[in-house]
Amino acid sequence: MSDEVLTPEDLPPGWSERLESIRKAAGALIATRAAIFREELSEKTSHLTRGLAAMAVALAFGVVALLVLTGFLAAVFARLFGGMVWGLLAVFVLYGIVAGGAGLLGMKSLRRVRPGDFPVTWEELRMDWDALELA
Repeated sequence: MSDEVLTPEDLPPGWSERLESIRKAAGALIATRAAIFREELSEKTSHLTRGLAAMAVALAFGVVALLVLTGFLAAVFARLFGGMVWGLLAVFVLYGIVAGGAGLLGMKSLRRVRPGDFPVTWEELRMDWDALELA
């Protein structure tokens, strides 16, 4: 017979220690997945911000340019085309082309946003699920 005294460190882990270990591992896993999600969301926010800024520029240019430059350009085009109506029409066509070009640039940037597409996050979650199924 042995006179050894067992200390708590010598005993195998009990249920509370095992559950605590699982809780810590799950917490670390969730924190990692949240960090990946935040990174992907940050990228989408950047594209959205640039796209909205370009759209704001397109709108501002369209409105301000029409208000400020219409009179001058209408007078110049009226002189060139021989009538006020033709001058105004030429101004509106010119402004439409500029506003349309800025709008197309904004839409090109907004197409990159894809609000529901988080490929890295979904792949990591799929791998986690596969690991749980194997366990």
